[in-house]
Amino acid sequence: MNFTRRAGALRLTAMLAAGMAGSSGCETMADGAPQGATIVMAASAVVMPVNGDADITALVLKAGSAGTPAGPNAPATPSTAGPPVNDGTLVQFTTTLGRLDPGEARTVNGKAVVKLRGDGRSGTATIMAFSGSATKTLDLKVGVAGAGKIVVVANPQALPAGVTVTTITARVEDAQGNGLLGIPVHFSSTSGFIQSTPVLTDQFGIAQTLFQTNTNASVVAAVGSQANQSATVNITVGAANGG
Repeated sequence: MNFTRRAGALRLTAMLAAGMAGSSGCETMADGAPQGATIVMAASAVVMPVNGDADITALVLKAGSAGTPAGPNAPATPSTAGPPVNDGTLVQFTTTLGRLDPGEARTVNGKAVVKLRGDGRSGTATIMAFSGSATKTLDLKVGVAGAGKIVVVANPQALPAGVTVTTITARVEDAQGNGLLGIPVHFSSTSGFIQSTPVLTDQFGIAQTLFQTNTNASVVAAVGSQANQSATVNITVGAANGG
């Protein structure tokens, strides 16, 4: 009886030891990228709204060909990246603007994905991904920092005499001409009354407000301090437009 209990205890101890060893091996097997690995980064947005979010993807590749310099009788060969790292490789992320959710992820098919969430501030978020000795950074414009152009119009632009109202429409675009979502547009005027300011742009980059005046006025729409981040429309009233 005692021999049977002792043998059982020994088997249990051996099984626990093997399990602990296996668990430890799984945790450390792919913690970081192997030596010589490289990282390629991408974001799901060109410009992120100040209170929006974007997926940040780090593709981790094993070391590939180092390439060779040109020789007397042979051209140079470029270096090439290797295949994706093993699934489960740990990639950690940092950012200078906003917050990352989560701050680290493990690779699937070589890709580790986290989400950058805006915190209401505009600027350029510099996101770093690192795994093992491999590092890579990515700059992502957030909010006003991504505005390349603003256009403003009034409908109608020429008003009859008296106290009248027109609709002021501003469109905020990035450098490629895409409308930007969630950009605060500040409206101001030389006279008259602006109903709402600031106004956030919609998914098409549009922000609108009503403007009431009984005299000629200029309305300015601005999103930042740069020359390309403001625009002006002139409103004429009564005799100035032939009324």
